[in-house]
Amino acid sequence: MYLNISAIDAYTKYTIGFIQELIEQTGPWGKPSKHSQPWWTEEVQEAVREEREARRRLNQEIQEEASHRKNYQYTRENEGTSQRCSMSRLGAEGSGNWQGEERQATDQSSCQ
Repeated sequence: MYLNISAIDAYTKYTIGFIQELIEQTGPWGKPSKHSQPWWTEEVQEAVREEREARRRLNQEIQEEASHRKNYQYTRENEGTSQRCSMSRLGAEGSGNWQGEERQATDQSSCQ
């Protein structure tokens, strides 16, 4: 009996399909893990993903707000420093003692 190439290919495809069908019918591919959670679905996965993204955005906004607050506080604390320094320098150079000796000493130390 002589078989041509197309007949061999057809028989091979049939045999592979038959074996794959038997494998699917006989049971699971592997033993379930001890840690597997049957209630964890795609819907739960999506909800967890959205919650994590929201938490990251919130943390980022909190950090940005804290940074802005710190910059604002630094600006408010140092507001007028350059003006005080220049005025104290004028007083130290003899153009007039407008603040008194104690005030000049503290202002000049912060101007360094």
